[in-house]
Amino acid sequence: MEEHLASLRDILNHSPFNTEEELLTELRAIESSCSSTGTRIIIWNLRRTTAGNMEFDFTSDRYDIRIPSDVLESTTEPNQRTGRQDYSVPESQYSLRAYCSVLYMKPRMQINIRGQKVRTQLISKSLAHIAREIYKPFFVKQKIPITFGYNTKSKEHYGLMMYHKNRLIKAYDRVGCQLNFLRYQY
Repeated sequence: MEEHLASLRDILNHSPFNTEEELLTELRAIESSCSSTGTRIIIWNLRRTTAGNMEFDFTSDRYDIRIPSDVLESTTEPNQRTGRQDYSVPESQYSLRAYCSVLYMKPRMQINIRGQKVRTQLISKSLAHIAREIYKPFFVKQKIPITFGYNTKSKEHYGLMMYHKNRLIKAYDRVGCQLNFLRYQY
Protein backbone atom coordinates (compact mmCIF):
# COMPACT_ATOMS: atom_id res chain seq x y z
CA MET A 1 0.00 0.00 0.00
CA GLU A 2 1.07 3.56 -0.64
CA GLU A 3 1.38 4.56 3.05
CA HIS A 4 3.77 1.65 3.72
CA LEU A 5 6.24 2.39 0.91
CA ALA A 6 8.39 4.71 3.07
CA SER A 7 8.65 2.03 5.78
CA LEU A 8 9.53 -0.63 3.22
CA ARG A 9 12.19 1.62 1.73
CA ASP A 10 13.73 2.17 5.20
CA ILE A 11 13.74 -1.55 5.96
CA LEU A 12 15.46 -2.34 2.65
CA ASN A 13 18.02 0.46 3.17
CA HIS A 14 18.92 -0.50 6.76
CA SER A 15 18.72 -4.30 6.73
CA PRO A 16 20.52 -7.18 5.04
CA PHE A 17 17.62 -7.51 2.56
CA ASN A 18 18.02 -5.91 -0.82
CA THR A 19 14.63 -6.70 -2.31
CA GLU A 20 11.05 -6.94 -1.15
CA GLU A 21 11.04 -10.63 -2.12
CA GLU A 22 13.98 -11.41 0.21
CA LEU A 23 12.13 -9.69 3.06
CA LEU A 24 8.91 -11.59 2.33
CA THR A 25 10.87 -14.87 2.32
CA GLU A 26 11.97 -14.16 5.91
CA LEU A 27 8.42 -13.32 6.94
CA ARG A 28 7.16 -16.55 5.37
CA ALA A 29 9.70 -18.45 7.48
CA ILE A 30 7.81 -17.30 10.60
CA GLU A 31 4.50 -18.46 9.13
CA SER A 32 5.95 -21.86 8.19
CA SER A 33 7.01 -22.55 11.78
CA CYS A 34 4.69 -24.15 14.34
CA SER A 35 2.37 -21.16 14.56
CA SER A 36 1.52 -18.19 12.42
CA THR A 37 2.94 -15.67 14.90
CA GLY A 38 6.38 -15.04 16.22
CA THR A 39 9.50 -12.95 16.21
CA ARG A 40 12.50 -13.67 14.04
CA ILE A 41 15.79 -12.04 15.04
CA ILE A 42 18.44 -11.65 12.36
CA ILE A 43 21.99 -10.83 13.39
CA TRP A 44 24.21 -9.30 10.74
CA ASN A 45 26.98 -6.74 10.26
CA LEU A 46 28.91 -7.92 13.34
CA ARG A 47 32.12 -6.31 14.46
CA ARG A 48 35.39 -8.14 14.87
CA THR A 49 37.57 -8.13 17.97
CA THR A 50 41.17 -6.93 17.95
CA ALA A 51 42.18 -10.58 17.49
CA GLY A 52 40.08 -10.73 14.32
CA ASN A 53 37.32 -12.95 15.72
CA MET A 54 33.60 -12.21 15.49
CA GLU A 55 32.04 -10.59 18.57
CA PHE A 56 29.67 -13.60 18.79
CA ASP A 57 30.66 -17.25 18.56
CA PHE A 58 28.47 -19.23 16.16
CA THR A 59 30.82 -22.20 15.70
CA SER A 60 31.55 -23.80 19.09
CA ASP A 61 27.91 -24.91 19.50
CA ARG A 62 25.81 -25.17 16.36
CA TYR A 63 22.57 -24.66 18.32
CA ASP A 64 23.69 -21.67 20.38
CA ILE A 65 25.07 -18.15 20.05
CA ARG A 66 27.79 -17.42 22.59
CA ILE A 67 29.96 -14.54 23.66
CA PRO A 68 33.62 -15.59 23.34
CA SER A 69 35.62 -15.52 26.58
CA ASP A 70 37.90 -12.67 25.45
CA VAL A 71 34.88 -10.47 24.64
CA LEU A 72 33.13 -11.47 27.88
CA GLU A 73 36.16 -10.51 29.97
CA SER A 74 36.45 -7.12 28.29
CA THR A 75 32.75 -6.30 28.79
CA THR A 76 32.31 -7.57 32.36
CA GLU A 77 32.01 -4.78 34.90
CA PRO A 78 35.06 -4.46 37.18
CA ASN A 79 33.00 -5.09 40.34
CA GLN A 80 31.85 -8.44 38.89
CA ARG A 81 35.38 -9.65 38.21
CA THR A 82 37.32 -11.42 40.89
CA GLY A 83 40.99 -12.05 41.42
CA ARG A 84 40.47 -15.79 41.58
CA GLN A 85 41.27 -17.60 38.33
CA ASP A 86 39.00 -20.62 38.82
CA TYR A 87 35.89 -18.50 39.33
CA SER A 88 33.26 -19.61 36.85
CA VAL A 89 30.76 -17.29 35.21
CA PRO A 90 27.14 -18.49 35.05
CA GLU A 91 26.39 -19.89 31.61
CA SER A 92 23.52 -17.43 31.17
CA GLN A 93 26.13 -14.64 31.00
CA TYR A 94 27.66 -15.91 27.75
CA SER A 95 25.15 -18.32 26.19
CA LEU A 96 21.95 -17.08 24.52
CA ARG A 97 20.38 -20.54 24.93
CA ALA A 98 21.10 -20.62 28.69
CA TYR A 99 19.87 -17.03 29.11
CA CYS A 100 16.62 -17.76 27.28
CA SER A 101 16.08 -20.85 29.43
CA VAL A 102 15.75 -18.67 32.56
CA LEU A 103 14.36 -15.55 30.88
CA TYR A 104 10.80 -16.10 32.11
CA MET A 105 9.85 -17.19 35.60
CA LYS A 106 6.83 -19.06 34.21
CA PRO A 107 7.52 -19.66 30.52
CA ARG A 108 4.43 -19.47 28.33
CA MET A 109 5.96 -19.38 24.89
CA GLN A 110 8.29 -21.43 22.78
CA ILE A 111 11.76 -20.09 21.99
CA ASN A 112 13.87 -21.56 19.19
CA ILE A 113 17.51 -20.70 18.65
CA ARG A 114 19.16 -21.79 15.43
CA GLY A 115 16.34 -24.21 14.68
CA GLN A 116 16.25 -25.99 18.05
CA LYS A 117 13.77 -25.46 20.86
CA VAL A 118 15.13 -23.97 24.10
CA ARG A 119 14.41 -26.13 27.13
CA THR A 120 13.10 -23.64 29.68
CA GLN A 121 13.65 -23.95 33.41
CA LEU A 122 11.28 -23.15 36.21
CA ILE A 123 13.76 -21.44 38.51
CA SER A 124 11.62 -21.91 41.61
CA LYS A 125 11.44 -25.68 40.94
CA SER A 126 15.22 -26.03 40.61
CA LEU A 127 16.00 -24.63 44.06
CA ALA A 128 16.65 -26.48 47.31
CA HIS A 129 15.37 -25.40 50.75
CA ILE A 130 12.64 -23.20 49.27
CA ALA A 131 11.05 -20.49 51.39
CA ARG A 132 8.34 -18.09 50.29
CA GLU A 133 7.69 -14.62 51.69
CA ILE A 134 5.48 -11.67 50.82
CA TYR A 135 7.18 -8.29 50.42
CA LYS A 136 5.07 -5.15 50.78
CA PRO A 137 7.01 -2.02 49.87
CA PHE A 138 5.49 1.20 51.19
CA PHE A 139 5.46 2.88 47.75
CA VAL A 140 3.25 0.32 45.94
CA LYS A 141 -0.20 -1.02 46.79
CA GLN A 142 0.27 -4.64 45.83
CA LYS A 143 2.20 -7.32 47.68
CA ILE A 144 5.13 -8.97 45.92
CA PRO A 145 5.70 -12.71 46.40
CA ILE A 146 9.36 -13.66 46.85
CA THR A 147 10.80 -17.17 46.55
CA PHE A 148 14.12 -17.99 48.24
CA GLY A 149 16.23 -21.08 47.74
CA TYR A 150 19.65 -22.50 47.00
CA ASN A 151 21.01 -23.25 43.56
CA THR A 152 21.81 -26.95 43.51
CA LYS A 153 23.79 -26.94 40.24
CA SER A 154 26.79 -24.88 41.31
CA LYS A 155 27.83 -23.43 44.64
CA GLU A 156 29.67 -20.59 42.87
CA HIS A 157 26.53 -19.31 41.15
CA TYR A 158 24.47 -17.57 43.77
CA GLY A 159 22.60 -14.33 44.21
CA LEU A 160 19.15 -12.98 43.54
CA MET A 161 17.33 -13.74 40.31
CA MET A 162 15.07 -10.70 39.97
CA TYR A 163 11.95 -10.98 37.85
CA HIS A 164 9.40 -8.27 37.09
CA LYS A 165 6.11 -9.19 35.45
CA ASN A 166 7.45 -12.70 34.75
CA ARG A 167 10.60 -11.38 32.95
CA LEU A 168 14.19 -11.63 34.21
CA ILE A 169 15.63 -8.19 34.89
CA LYS A 170 18.75 -9.10 36.86
CA ALA A 171 20.50 -12.43 37.35
CA TYR A 172 22.77 -13.55 40.18
CA ASP A 173 22.73 -10.16 41.89
CA ARG A 174 24.67 -10.51 45.13
CA VAL A 175 23.41 -8.55 48.10
CA GLY A 176 24.22 -8.04 51.78
CA CYS A 177 26.29 -10.81 53.32
CA GLN A 178 26.88 -12.35 49.86
CA LEU A 179 28.98 -9.30 48.95
CA ASN A 180 30.94 -9.53 52.20
CA PHE A 181 31.56 -13.25 51.64
CA LEU A 182 32.91 -12.48 48.17
CA ARG A 183 35.30 -9.81 49.51
CA TYR A 184 36.74 -12.09 52.21
CA GLN A 185 36.96 -15.16 50.03
CA TYR A 186 39.16 -13.53 47.41
